[in-house]
Amino acid sequence: MTNKAKIKQQIEIIRKKTFLDATLDRVFKMLFSVDSALIHFLNAILHLPDATKIVSISRPKKVTVKLDSGEGSEIVRFDIHAKLKNKQFIDLEMQRAGHTDFLDRIELYSSLLEINSKISFDKGRPKREKNVHPYLMPETYSIWLCNFKVPFSKSYREELGLFRLSDIGNPKALPIYTKKRYIIIDLTKYKAARNTPEAEWLKLIATSASATSAPKTTDKAIADAYSRLQVKNAS
Repeated sequence: MTNKAKIKQQIEIIRKKTFLDATLDRVFKMLFSVDSALIHFLNAILHLPDATKIVSISRPKKVTVKLDSGEGSEIVRFDIHAKLKNKQFIDLEMQRAGHTDFLDRIELYSSLLEINSKISFDKGRPKREKNVHPYLMPETYSIWLCNFKVPFSKSYREELGLFRLSDIGNPKALPIYTKKRYIIIDLTKYKAARNTPEAEWLKLIATSASATSAPKTTDKAIADAYSRLQVKNAS
């Protein structure tokens, strides 16, 4: 079969569906190209108190390294500078992740995010403050959406942090460094849960390819996301 024939075949398959597959790179990127959708999703995933929810975002030009990928497709990544209700700022990255060398990938990209965030953070600080606190870091969040089984995940959502090894086994252990958070979402472990914004977003991403109708929702952002994913509305 020629490439042209394969493409035509794929188009015919897609036309028979109701919604586009939100786990695919191009669809995922389209879905969150709208700022209001991305803000709504991030607030749902981060579980921030109401007083510190994200109110606006910018997408700064990022400095990254060029990595050769054997996975055969682009791994979509969003770098986000977010303003909170309390007028503080945080920096985030969100990836629709591939599984190759997964933990190494998490650490590499979150380190790049930290470095870029530190450079931008220091540009806005007074010289006196930088002299007194030269190593002060901004808060960074690394969010990974995984459409594959994450080996270390016990549930669909895991948060990783920096802990003391001496605290292993202590159920009350707290991270010793709180300015860097990793949130790992394993879509293969996701099951329909209570009707929260997080649950609605994850259901949309995990099941849009097989859904035949949009679920009932009172959330305008979720309803709009389903509308934009409809095959008949796709350009």
